Amino acid sequence: MKYKALLATLICMFIPIGWVWGGYGVSNVAIMIGKPTPDKVTIKYELNLKEIDNQHPAYVFARYSLDGIKWKPIEEKCLTGGSIVTSPGKKEMVWNWGASGLKAITDKVQVHVSAMEMCFVPAGPFIMGNTPAGYGTISHPGNPVNPENGAYYIGKYLVTVEQYCEFLNEVGNKGAEWYHEKMGDKEKCGIVREGKRGQYAYKVIPGRERYPVTYVSWKDAVEFCKWAGLRLPSESEWEKAARGTSNKYGTYKGVGVGFKYPWGNEEYNANGVYRANFLENPPNAADGYKYTSPVGAFSKFNSPYGVADLAGNLWEYCQDWYAEQYSNPHKPPERGSGIVVRGGSWQYPPMGGLVGTRGVEDRELRFDYNGFRCAKTAATKPSEKEEKKTKR
Repeated sequence: MKYKALLATLICMFIPIGWVWGGYGVSNVAIMIGKPTPDKVTIKYELNLKEIDNQHPAYVFARYSLDGIKWKPIEEKCLTGGSIVTSPGKKEMVWNWGASGLKAITDKVQVHVSAMEMCFVPAGPFIMGNTPAGYGTISHPGNPVNPENGAYYIGKYLVTVEQYCEFLNEVGNKGAEWYHEKMGDKEKCGIVREGKRGQYAYKVIPGRERYPVTYVSWKDAVEFCKWAGLRLPSESEWEKAARGTSNKYGTYKGVGVGFKYPWGNEEYNANGVYRANFLENPPNAADGYKYTSPVGAFSKFNSPYGVADLAGNLWEYCQDWYAEQYSNPHKPPERGSGIVVRGGSWQYPPMGGLVGTRGVEDRELRFDYNGFRCAKTAATKPSEKEEKKTKR
């Protein structure tokens, strides 16, 4: 009996800090094997993201490794405690490792917990496309448009240098596929690679942590999203998050037409106040930044749902192929001439920041003016009360 009691105590001990890893926004990670039942692992952590709430939560995800080399996601269906977290502080999740397909688990298991700020966008139609005198253009017939996934979450910020570096280091040797030597540019990105092939390590150049990652292809972005258990936003999701459904400037077919820019209809530099990072010529740094700006640098001018930098800074990849016409209800084209990009960039005039401006990009090329943010389908449909809260 004493032996069994001792064994139970050892099984339920917290793993030393060396076996756990807190990523962006997370610290003090600890795991307890055998709690609350032998087939479970309790994961405790502290969430340090302060500006989160019900409409602007954190998405928390966890990954595990049995050997410190190969890492796999802990799927949401295997976790209790919620991946959508609405307040900072001490938290815990319970992992049903049997549901992850494991037959056994030992004290050598390693767990990585990370987080990302998100914004909630309720389901429902919105007006899509730019026209001078109305809506329902040839490119966007049959407005209003309903985003195909219903309610969803979208990244509050573009994925940063710090977050992408975290991804590269965890995926190990595979990271070489999703790294480009130009990322070492200290003014336009800020990730340096050290070591030799098969033993690479990635580091952030100090001061570049909160700048958006650049020199990523669409394929790189897709891999990052998969790693985090997320996806890229569809084109309709991106535009709804930027435009909103405000009726301040009118309605069309019973739906508020939303805004011209994410912050409203004022021009990007009205009254000498810059609202986004666009090309200025001359000079090209009148908005305060020669190249990219840190994520959230223009947070006073976020979109109606609280999303930052949807205009300017970097063109953003969407998950859709580009097609001249846009169907409603939305059905992304099966093929196209390239991938849709939205939002304009620091290299592009302000017209790129109009919420309906569309661009197209190759899936495999990497440039210093493209980036991305993540998205996630919401588990439940929003209530009318939630819809009203998110309107501006």
